[in-house]
Amino acid sequence: MPLIEKNETSAVSADNKPSTGRFDYFSLDRLLSDRDTSLSWAMVGAFIDQTVVSPLAKTLGETRAVITASPLSAATAGIFFLSGLAALVYQVVWQRVLTQAIGVDSVSIAFIVTIFMIGLGFGSLAGGAVTAKARKHLVLVYAIIELLIGAYGLISIPVLRQVNAVVAGWGVHSVFIDFGVNALALMLPIFLMGMTTPIIVDFIKSSLNRLGHTIGVFYGINVLGAASGALLTLFFIELFGLQGCTLLAASINIMLGIGFFVLAGAFKQHQTVKHAEPDNQQETQLAANQKGAVRLSTPLSWQVIASAFLFGFVTLSLQMVFFRILYSFFSPISYVFPVMLSSYLLLMASGQIVAGHAVDTMAAHLRPRMLVYLLLGGAVSSLAVLSIPVAWLDNLYWTITWPVMIFYLVPAMLLSAVMMLPIAFFSGYLPVVSRLITDDIRFAGVNFGKILFWSTMGNIVGTFLTAIVLFDVLGSLSTLCFTLVLCLLGVYLLFTKLEGGTLRRPANLIKLSVAVVAVVVLLIPKDYYRQDFGAARKYDPYMGSHRAYDVIEGHTAMTPVFFNGLTKKRFEIRPFNAGAAAAIIDQHSAFYQYYSLAALQIMDAGFRPKRILQIGLGAGEFPYVTKELDFMEKFVMVELSPEVLKAYEKYSDPLIAQTLTHPKVEIHATDGRRYVQNALKRGEQFDLIQVGILGLSRAGASNIYSREFFGKLEKLLKPNGYLALEPYIGVVRLGYERFDYGYAMPGSSWLFMNKQPLSVKDGQRVAIDEYQLRQYQAKSYEDMHTELIHQDERCVELPIQMLEFNKQEVLDRYPNMYGTDDRLLFEYFYLRELSPDFVWHTRLVQSLDNLSQKPISITAQVKGCPPKTAETPPKHS
Repeated sequence: MPLIEKNETSAVSADNKPSTGRFDYFSLDRLLSDRDTSLSWAMVGAFIDQTVVSPLAKTLGETRAVITASPLSAATAGIFFLSGLAALVYQVVWQRVLTQAIGVDSVSIAFIVTIFMIGLGFGSLAGGAVTAKARKHLVLVYAIIELLIGAYGLISIPVLRQVNAVVAGWGVHSVFIDFGVNALALMLPIFLMGMTTPIIVDFIKSSLNRLGHTIGVFYGINVLGAASGALLTLFFIELFGLQGCTLLAASINIMLGIGFFVLAGAFKQHQTVKHAEPDNQQETQLAANQKGAVRLSTPLSWQVIASAFLFGFVTLSLQMVFFRILYSFFSPISYVFPVMLSSYLLLMASGQIVAGHAVDTMAAHLRPRMLVYLLLGGAVSSLAVLSIPVAWLDNLYWTITWPVMIFYLVPAMLLSAVMMLPIAFFSGYLPVVSRLITDDIRFAGVNFGKILFWSTMGNIVGTFLTAIVLFDVLGSLSTLCFTLVLCLLGVYLLFTKLEGGTLRRPANLIKLSVAVVAVVVLLIPKDYYRQDFGAARKYDPYMGSHRAYDVIEGHTAMTPVFFNGLTKKRFEIRPFNAGAAAAIIDQHSAFYQYYSLAALQIMDAGFRPKRILQIGLGAGEFPYVTKELDFMEKFVMVELSPEVLKAYEKYSDPLIAQTLTHPKVEIHATDGRRYVQNALKRGEQFDLIQVGILGLSRAGASNIYSREFFGKLEKLLKPNGYLALEPYIGVVRLGYERFDYGYAMPGSSWLFMNKQPLSVKDGQRVAIDEYQLRQYQAKSYEDMHTELIHQDERCVELPIQMLEFNKQEVLDRYPNMYGTDDRLLFEYFYLRELSPDFVWHTRLVQSLDNLSQKPISITAQVKGCPPKTAETPPKHS
């Protein structure tokens, strides 16, 4: 069948043969080689117009017609948009609260997505039942539901925090307990959200021949509102805080509830007209007689249920896979989850609108083929996006330089949209399957609720199983291949059912699908994260230079390990092309970082840390050096990511790796906040607490750098204990709320905070023992434990200087530069960054010109050594 028909009745081709002006896809290559380039490009333009532009314009026009069919339709579209926006404000905010409680950003994402899917799934099933049993009161039911959601939203954050505080007090670290408790805490409002969708679908249904498009349009509008909510919440959190965001979302729910009471008369009139008699009786009868049609009077067949479940599994499993891949490029920054979620939802909405329109416009006997088309499009696009070289994506994102972080949202959204293109295809199954099984417009809401329920059950299992199990067992790329096979199985079951075939003799389209999926699975690069593009460096010397040496995947993180090229034994554990999350260093450079602590022990004669707590592995040198100190009894290391610990143990110098199994070192792979809370309940205290969390803009930094958490750290320290911090302005500002004194060595990366001043005065000579001297000068353990024999080595004078900073100056100059559990100062700063006074990221010790400091200089020498005297200048005659 011709795809394009030109207006001219005839034309002359390049070989002087008459032409009708028509061509198909297979003649396109011949067309492009035509000597008459003007004619060729005109026909190419016509080809593109007919195959792309015109169908898209028609779809958009029909979409607009559906929305503007009546004032009631427009109002319903607005309700769907706002409802989706409010739901995603809740989701993003609750995910941040769960991150504060659980600590792992990726796990909290899996939790909140799974909990939403459970609530929405069972809610949609209940909503579908309500549309059948309470049809006369649907308007009142919907209004009450929105009001209840808003009421719970107002108290949701205190409820979540209290529940997680109780669980943390149990002292049991279990992913399943965390999930179960938080699911119970959030189930009611999300269940109610799920009920609203089938009810509104019942409101806006019109005729059977437009059902797929109608569902796609209005559900797509709901998803568009959700995408807007996810993105806007980035700024809402900065402006209003977490509690303010839930207040905003609750206000929307309450407004919608009141609005439905106002529009009650119009909706009731609409329902009365639509149910006076079935729409288009002839069409309904025709649909009932179609081969393979599934009757409403009987329950869904097992093939339909299984397919809906598998399609739901695939959609959310792929979401988790692509989220993980994108996280490896973006690094865990606060805007990544909302940006990825927005892109995902926009692709989802687009796919549902286009697929819903397409299935409506197809002939009845051809509609089951949409199942195959969506699978082929999703599989091929998956291969296409994963064939983009990692080095290109890495370079593309990080070489885009913008004056402020807020403008990174644009390339982040574009990159997310490109990488998650397959989602648009797999999301189309919801309206397509709903249309395929519906043959009576009166039961559109009931049918949609059933399909949405089973699809959501698949969403639940797909999200949780992928994040908690499959990433550990298969890794992200093999998980993607596994989901493609599951989607093929779903298409096979439902297509065979609708076409009236048998499972043992699949149709030719199914055989084609098997072949395509097999080829895609074979071609998807299993070493995706470790690709080497050295050949591309002749065009770009930096292209592919950041190839990962190894990638360790687990349920908490995907951890690439890199050589950094500085030393033979140095590795870095970090996201691609980002700052190191943990640097695995050789033993000699480890002692350089210990230099500040050794100096502090000299300047504070009573400070001998016996119990040390480090939150975050950091560079990994601190436990390695301090574990052999004579006076040190216990070193507790709390690291959130087991994958980071595995990389540290696997690739460090063997002497350093033994740190993890040293009898004095205690390792806890858990959240720092939870450990501190449980340690306080056990009555533990420490002489020194080091917070080794680097990168304040990373997701989760506000969990540690908050006013509430610093209060707990204060209680966990002994009366004369020190808190060691990365000296960022905002962090030091928080520290000065709890401590009176802060000291740092010039050029050091650590600030030591205490409630008492140092025991030495400026210009004082301090007597030390030989062990302290060896600690201060050590470059290895041998240096620390080898006695000094020669007098000139033993009696050397050590000039040591500490800088003391003014507490009141910091508090007065930066009165609002602090973070709380509700005010996530360090992660959400996109609007404040536009201000020239934006200084939270500036290191205190690197801003000496901006802050006054008091130098404290001493001279230290081993006891019993004679002080050096100045030589008497020779006398001249």
